[in-house]
Amino acid sequence: MIRASTLAEYIETIYVPAKIDLSARTVEQLVVAVRLFDRWRGAPVHLHDLSDELLCRFLRAYLATGKTASTVNGKRRAILCLWRHAFEEGIVELLPRKVPILREPRRMPEAWTLSEVEQLLAAARRLSGKVGEVERRDWWTALILSVYDTSGRIGAIQSTRTLDCNLAERYLIVRADHQKTNEDRLYWLSDQTTTIIAVIYEPRRERLFTWPYGRRHLFYQFRRLVERAGLHADKRGMNLFHKLRRTSLSYCAAYDLELARRQAGHSTARLTQRHYIDPRIARQQSAVDVLPRPHCD
Repeated sequence: MIRASTLAEYIETIYVPAKIDLSARTVEQLVVAVRLFDRWRGAPVHLHDLSDELLCRFLRAYLATGKTASTVNGKRRAILCLWRHAFEEGIVELLPRKVPILREPRRMPEAWTLSEVEQLLAAARRLSGKVGEVERRDWWTALILSVYDTSGRIGAIQSTRTLDCNLAERYLIVRADHQKTNEDRLYWLSDQTTTIIAVIYEPRRERLFTWPYGRRHLFYQFRRLVERAGLHADKRGMNLFHKLRRTSLSYCAAYDLELARRQAGHSTARLTQRHYIDPRIARQQSAVDVLPRPHCD
């Protein structure tokens, strides 16, 4: 039985090689969780060190730094995933037994209004400089409108190949490799969106939205753009792209919830409603609409 292997070594030498469909993002999440665990303990955590008590102490300390229940649960998930895998491999003798999961508050999905999206686009049009060979104002305007039209995840939209965007027929295809549903999706585009995409369109480029920098820099730049638009900006730019996705889906749901479900690629409308639809945009009938009004003279 391997006793000297650390969790960090386990990811690299055993866990990742044993998988055939791990995304780079999943591996990064595992590595970050273990790095935080090691830093808290002040030394690398070995597989034979793992215990419910040790992991609970780490999670309590991590929560005490001000992290949300969702973030703490994410680290818990990552470490338990490695622990259980090591048990299945016969490397550790005991499974985790009592590592409580934190109760996560159910937050109302928040989206931008149409006027706020217009503020965002106006801020994009004021940008100067370039993204690669493309004018920065055109690149950002095209990306924002593409996410708005498709309700797509930013990673999926960024992965779109240039040859999968048909400007004449006004659609783009996001391939199954980049979809959570693992299927190709065709999205129709507005005249407004195809007009601005035509400005940045270059058939020789592999990707429609070529970004010559790192993923984190994309999120950072979007957060700065949101701030320039005078809108509240979450610290995480990825959440802001998700807010744009919720905006699109909320306006779809205001017309028809089933349309929003199909656009999101969800299995049930309940999932779409619970996590993506801002009730201030897709307003449903409420008690105040039916309550008789008492006289108050």
